[in-house]
Amino acid sequence: MYLLYDVLQRRKSALGNSLLVKRSDYHAVQEMISSLTYQRLIKAAQSLRATQTTSDPAIATLRRAIQIVAGRVPNSFAEKQEMRMHLRGLFIEFGLAAFWLTINPSDLRDPLVVKLAGVMLPQDALRRANAAFRRKTANMNPAAIAVFFDKVCTGILEALICPGEGEFGIFGDVSTYFGAVETNGRGMLHLHCLIWVAGNLDFFNLREKMLNDPEFARRMMDYLDSIISERFDPCESNDGSDEMSLPST
Repeated sequence: MYLLYDVLQRRKSALGNSLLVKRSDYHAVQEMISSLTYQRLIKAAQSLRATQTTSDPAIATLRRAIQIVAGRVPNSFAEKQEMRMHLRGLFIEFGLAAFWLTINPSDLRDPLVVKLAGVMLPQDALRRANAAFRRKTANMNPAAIAVFFDKVCTGILEALICPGEGEFGIFGDVSTYFGAVETNGRGMLHLHCLIWVAGNLDFFNLREKMLNDPEFARRMMDYLDSIISERFDPCESNDGSDEMSLPST
């Protein structure tokens, strides 16, 4: 798995290199970067650490070149920087987001992970044994977990959040959304999303309208109650109850 990830990173960085080499000013960039000395690099590093800027044009050229190459590499700092720039552009175009959404599928409990891993569980086995086998299968099949996560998140975003042009999702008329995938300490994938709703008021106007218009405030609370739901599931553990509700496939 790690070898495959390394190969993918190499291919993505090679794409960035090819884009850099094909630029008309490549030879000038190459000569400028080659002129850098150890002392200039140290001086630039100190300036960047103190002021976040540097006056050395060669250093600026070097940083742009690194951004072009590393921006295509998954999970690199350059890719994260490009994602931030994309997010700032969305704020400029659509204003403040209306909702913050986290999608955190339960890969240890969902039987779909076991099916994607190509494993069949006996129907007559003990429930506790099945639960332990599901956890082991999930931990030993990161590719199956990645496919499961992609299927669940894509289904939620495309079917429930933003179904398509002229259709309304569970939040109403969604203008766009932006998501970033993260992992927790165990390596479990989860998705953080910002969602923009068409005609959404910014925070200060919304607060003022809710304070001064009781009818609007009531309708707003009814709307939030209609789309937000909470439920606590029992945590699966060796000491927990065998009677557990499993998500339906």
